[in-house]
Amino acid sequence: RSSGQWWRSLGLGAREWVTGLAEDPAGGVLLLGFSIAVAARPFLVRLLPSGTVDWIRPYADGLIPGTDQQAFGLALDPGGAIYTAGFEKGPTPPGLRPGLSDGVLTRLNADGTVLWRRWIGSPGLEQLAGVGITPAGTVLVAGWTDGTVTAANAGGMDLLIQAFDAGGGLLWSRQLGGSGQDRPSAMATTADGGLVVVGHSTGPLAGLANSGLEDAFVLRFDAAGSLLWARSIASAGTDHGYGVLVTP
Repeated sequence: RSSGQWWRSLGLGAREWVTGLAEDPAGGVLLLGFSIAVAARPFLVRLLPSGTVDWIRPYADGLIPGTDQQAFGLALDPGGAIYTAGFEKGPTPPGLRPGLSDGVLTRLNADGTVLWRRWIGSPGLEQLAGVGITPAGTVLVAGWTDGTVTAANAGGMDLLIQAFDAGGGLLWSRQLGGSGQDRPSAMATTADGGLVVVGHSTGPLAGLANSGLEDAFVLRFDAAGSLLWARSIASAGTDHGYGVLVTP
């Protein structure tokens, strides 16, 4: 903890990465990550306020051999439900996933039990980079696609944002891109139910002229997924955006 009260090192017997952190309504700390032994598998860890491990949940059991699943986005709703976002790639069971690599949104209850999953994709490649919950309880995700999910692909990776209800029903989907690679890295929800997405692009995106090899971008969307404004942070070199925080 930042107060210096405790620190913890966690190992699950393989190579592990922690990709998300959140405090739950009871004051516990949730860690999201994935481990790689033979294949990649996501996990959640809950720490008590004292720093003691409460539980560890690998939550992608049952994947067929050769399939990887990684998670990068973590959010909690006011009731304690947990949402994670990432991607799954590898052999595709018939009728389950659209393509070789698809975004995956997972809802779990407060003890880490999976309630539902939704796969987001096309016959191409998709990944989710972030997830957030609006004040009204809408679940928003941001990621990228190199295929056609909502609109014709503009070139390379396109930005993809989607909204779901708490039951996993799709509310809307938006695809936005330029002629280059447009890759989001993080997102945050806003008080009016919209979202802010940051990442980097190699070409013109949302009216932003490319200034260098790769430009960092910040995009603001309203609650219906319409673009409100776009800003670039760029030099003649390589510039990436990796995190965003919306102030009160």
